[in-house]
Amino acid sequence: ALMLFFNRFSGYNVPWVQHSIDVTWEKGIVQNAKEIFAMITKCGPCIAKCLNDDNCSQCIKALDKIDTRDQVTSYRTVVSFESELLRDFSLCILQKNNIFECKAEIPTLPKVKPMSTFRGKDMTTETARGIIIGHLADTK
Repeated sequence: ALMLFFNRFSGYNVPWVQHSIDVTWEKGIVQNAKEIFAMITKCGPCIAKCLNDDNCSQCIKALDKIDTRDQVTSYRTVVSFESELLRDFSLCILQKNNIFECKAEIPTLPKVKPMSTFRGKDMTTETARGIIIGHLADTK
């Protein structure tokens, strides 16, 4: 939230929060139309399933009310409505097809060592992939 404040009122663009996945005037009509077209053509079935499900649809409506550059609020909203349909929707739009053409650079500082264990076990490729994709089905 602090970076959003500085991005908006300081007169400088803060790269980590300057891009939005929302339809905005700042992006312009061409970019908005391009994103909407890509969502429909690449993720249409996932979107339709999500919007026809009460839980998934409520999450999309809740996300629509917040600034999605605020990752904490977005995360809290998403975990409140976790479901397989929402996971498929997000995976299609954000990761598989990068509909919004996000180009986040990995920060070089601070230097952080990769995790060597997770939940008391050695980190494996399978476990790491599960963390990246998310573990919605995890009941622990």
